[in-house]
Amino acid sequence: MNTVKIPVPGCKGTTVEKLLLENGLPVLKVEVEPGGEIPLHAHQCTATMIILSGKARTLGKEGRVVSKGDIIAKTPNEPHGFGDVEATFSFISISDNAGIMREDGWDVNYI
Repeated sequence: MNTVKIPVPGCKGTTVEKLLLENGLPVLKVEVEPGGEIPLHAHQCTATMIILSGKARTLGKEGRVVSKGDIIAKTPNEPHGFGDVEATFSFISISDNAGIMREDGWDVNYI
């Protein structure tokens, strides 16, 4: 397990920590600093996010505020992101297959 915070390219004030990298079930902890943002983007993989702390507005078709305990599930290539982060916002991200953070680069396609 790697607990080093890794900056996410293209995301203001956002880092990830690798929690579990077993093949087919990558798990990351994502943290967004106050004023940070994860712009609208999509992945080739599915993504399930469990909110741990803070609150943020989702970007994309829903546009709702999420906070601790909320769960968000996205299908492959479904646009999503987070904005309006006033306090530290963190969540667990669980994806399938090779995941979002791959050995050959990131599966993040900004829209």
